[in-house]
Amino acid sequence: MPDQKTADELRKKHRIEGIGLFYLQGGFDISRLSGIYKFMMNQMIRMMEPALLKKEDKTEAEEEYLKMIKEGGDFVNEENLRPVIEWYERCQSL
Repeated sequence: MPDQKTADELRKKHRIEGIGLFYLQGGFDISRLSGIYKFMMNQMIRMMEPALLKKEDKTEAEEEYLKMIKEGGDFVNEENLRPVIEWYERCQSL
């Protein structure tokens, strides 16, 4: 999830100050991809996986990424909608 500094930079870059900015992570299942998308992801995995496997001091994010590209993963979390809902409710009360 982006930190506040990153969120502020995105707002400024895209000229959307004062507008809600949210990060909602999805999932990854390479078996559901087809054609060029599957090919591109397989190429990326072939490049990234060996480098991550031999890296000794992996960060937690790198460990999670490695697990995701090997096994897939679902990162959808209903709790992540809370900021969106709260922002929407604030907008409705204006």
